[in-house]
Amino acid sequence: MLTLEQLCNQNSTSLRRKRLHQDDYYLFFLQESGSLQIALGFQVLELKQGDMLCVSPGQLHAALSATDSVTWVLSVVPALLSINDQAVFRWASDQYEPLPLPALYVELLIQGYRWTNELARVNVTQEISQQLRATALQACLRLLTVHYEQRKAHVKKVQTRPELLIHSFQGLVAQSFRTVKSPAAYASLLHVSASYLNEACVQVTGHPPGYWIQQQILEEAKRSLGYSELSVKEIAYALGYTDVAYFSRVFTRLAGVSPSLFRQTSRK
Repeated sequence: MLTLEQLCNQNSTSLRRKRLHQDDYYLFFLQESGSLQIALGFQVLELKQGDMLCVSPGQLHAALSATDSVTWVLSVVPALLSINDQAVFRWASDQYEPLPLPALYVELLIQGYRWTNELARVNVTQEISQQLRATALQACLRLLTVHYEQRKAHVKKVQTRPELLIHSFQGLVAQSFRTVKSPAAYASLLHVSASYLNEACVQVTGHPPGYWIQQQILEEAKRSLGYSELSVKEIAYALGYTDVAYFSRVFTRLAGVSPSLFRQTSRK
């Protein structure tokens, strides 16, 4: 699947709202004009003119509100992307923020998107029309890949040693939080002392390592409570807690509400 949709003149009253949900394909939101507010994970982001937001398969997202919004949405299944391209787009979506595109990129993409739509009017067979549109969208997608690769390389180049360490730490937490919950254990896996990991984490993020471990657990718990039909007990076990009551206390302390109440309110 490689599809393109233009959402024109969207406002909060006309916006097609959904509760937080997941898709099994990549989404690329390009804001042509106006503004669009989107929930990604459990963060609220605002897209303004010239912004691009990448959403990876499995990431929770929902459109919340819009003001005179014209948005292009490109949808791409992972099977159409190389392993390298998927890694680049995963990096982009993991930033959890809209990335402003250079003006030339915005102009080229919008022209490419409009040209793609115009191809539907060409007097050829449906098969040829689909091939032409797919070729045009692949060119647009390649332009996005180049931009994100450059952005990723620049970010990595300017990072300090503590920033590189915390980037590795946060990636490790995302992979291992279900089984590894101790900051000292992460320090050992990263081959640094617990005190240095703590110092670097506070310096770079303003919070100690334990905070980010808990936030990862909290986000996954919220995702499961809001999206899946698993019981609180099953969610607790999946997150590495054998004591359900203890998990409920941890969740309530972090979220301010009990797991059951969060599930109830998130589905309204």
